[in-house]
Amino acid sequence: MNVFDFLFKKRTITFLGRAGLHCFYDNRKFFIDSEMLVGPSYNIVIYSDRIYLIKNKEMYTVDDATKAAVLAFVKDELEKRQIKADVS
Repeated sequence: MNVFDFLFKKRTITFLGRAGLHCFYDNRKFFIDSEMLVGPSYNIVIYSDRIYLIKNKEMYTVDDATKAAVLAFVKDELEKRQIKADVS
């Protein structure tokens, strides 16, 4: 884990600009492809098929059960911040 991740690990979600986010879940770091889109029913679109585990600066695919758990966690965290997410 690099120093930046160590210092900011308390943040569960870090937005990477208009597209993409990092998520700390279950003591692991994930990249989740997403887009900020402001619409009447949502603020961000999350692409459920593009979730990757980040380990040693490399991205690895994850199984469907892990994807589902990470998605549920991210949606819950976003809702706490009044951000509506659409999963596609």
